[in-house]
Amino acid sequence: MRAGARIFSDGRSPKTLASLAADRRAARQMRRRHDRVLKRMARFMDGLVRFGLLPNDDGERLALSALDPYELRRKGLDEPLIASELGRALYHLAKRRGFKSSRKSKGEDENEAGKIATAIIKTREQIKTEGCRTMGEYLAKRHAQRETVRARTTADGKEYLLYTQRAMVAEEFDALWAAQSAHHPNICTEEARAFLRDTLLFQRPLLPVQPGRCIFEVEEFREPLWSPLQQQFRVLQELNNLRVIDGLEERALTLEERNTLRDALYRYVKGDGNYCYDIYRLDNGKWGGDVVDIYTANRPGFGLRSKEAYKSGKPLVMRLRQGDILKLEHDGRYKLMCVAQFSDGKIIMSEHNEANADARNRLRKEQARKVQDGDDVRVDESFQYLQKSPDGLRQLAARLVGVDVLGYVNDTGFKA
Repeated sequence: MRAGARIFSDGRSPKTLASLAADRRAARQMRRRHDRVLKRMARFMDGLVRFGLLPNDDGERLALSALDPYELRRKGLDEPLIASELGRALYHLAKRRGFKSSRKSKGEDENEAGKIATAIIKTREQIKTEGCRTMGEYLAKRHAQRETVRARTTADGKEYLLYTQRAMVAEEFDALWAAQSAHHPNICTEEARAFLRDTLLFQRPLLPVQPGRCIFEVEEFREPLWSPLQQQFRVLQELNNLRVIDGLEERALTLEERNTLRDALYRYVKGDGNYCYDIYRLDNGKWGGDVVDIYTANRPGFGLRSKEAYKSGKPLVMRLRQGDILKLEHDGRYKLMCVAQFSDGKIIMSEHNEANADARNRLRKEQARKVQDGDDVRVDESFQYLQKSPDGLRQLAARLVGVDVLGYVNDTGFKA
């Protein structure tokens, strides 16, 4: 044992204790994930029973498990199913709802995400090559040929044979529902579709990462890098480190020179680097908006103007920042949208559970460019940013909502 190594009275080293703590955290995360899956499936089952797609009796539901769900998913695209058969197919769809992109830490997780992305692309190509319309139809064909229908890696573990994407599940749900709603108009209602689809595809928002402790004030947490106060500190730190070289002499900036450069830097505003977007009510009842840059937000008195927009002086409806969650009514149902970025005249949003929106948007643009160049590339139309003006948000009954750690939405209602 090296000199100075710490050993506790029971013989365990600090490294052992840290490893045990990490194992406990991983076990808690697995239990939480398992509990969430059980709750989601129970909610989906209750919905199927409530809307008449599955029988209320446990024995009758158990008898339906003898049916081949893959065959039902294939058959439901062209032929009428009885209500319980459709419920069985949808329940099977909910049990294997596919991969949804999420933020990954660097290292092995990046390789795993790359393997999954490659497998999804290959799976879509295989579906197209086989002439299948949905993932379920493709799996039914493999199932009939006694081939694997689960995500399995090759013998060397370098790639997956096939992989289901959440977007594929959404596409199949819509296709099944559209095909069967003509045969069951009293059961396949819009209320049932909205409830089941939302339960099937729901993914809770990611929790914010807690910053570490400050090395100077150990009782306080560090400011996040996106914090205006942290950005101001970094600007001043870099300016204080600058030196003016005049011949062989070197000197620091004077206070006046430093402040001049500071003000010039604060006035430079990027479209995705602004502090907030003030949305206010105009005299005619419509909504207008102004972008507030970081320099303005850090000027004295900005925080005191909480009930009126900073630039216009009009009554403030809400103050939007990147990452805020908006609840709005879009395409006939309520949606939770996350503010991705904003600039003068428009607010750009993505689905609240889309953790990789920027990457998917870049990929979609790249695919569209390749199509214009004549390449045979499929453009992923399953993702697209939603862009709205301030008054466009009013027309969608938009309002700021809070989402707690359990995923519950705190909505105070729309205030026109």
